[in-house]
Amino acid sequence: MTEGGRERAGGESRRGELNRPGVFRLNISVGRERFRDLVGHPPAARAAHHGEFDYRALDTVLPHPAYAAQSWVSILNPGESSTDRVRSLLVESHERSASRYRPRS
Repeated sequence: MTEGGRERAGGESRRGELNRPGVFRLNISVGRERFRDLVGHPPAARAAHHGEFDYRALDTVLPHPAYAAQSWVSILNPGESSTDRVRSLLVESHERSASRYRPRS
């Protein structure tokens, strides 16, 4: 559902309290191994570790509240402390995705 052109925070989005003024979430698909490196457990174990994270934290790499099982992480309001990591994760994600569509020689 949308409200004024913006998606309403619902379900899993409420965990990050995305309805706070100026708060947005960047989502990145990182793959299973990188996910484990970043959050300390494999994507398949997300339910067992869900309570360990403050999904309202800003500028912090977290398992995505709804898509962690698919190896997605999220960062609310990426800023100074996460800039380099976010840039690196975006490049890695792009390279992984692009490699799926490159012709094999």
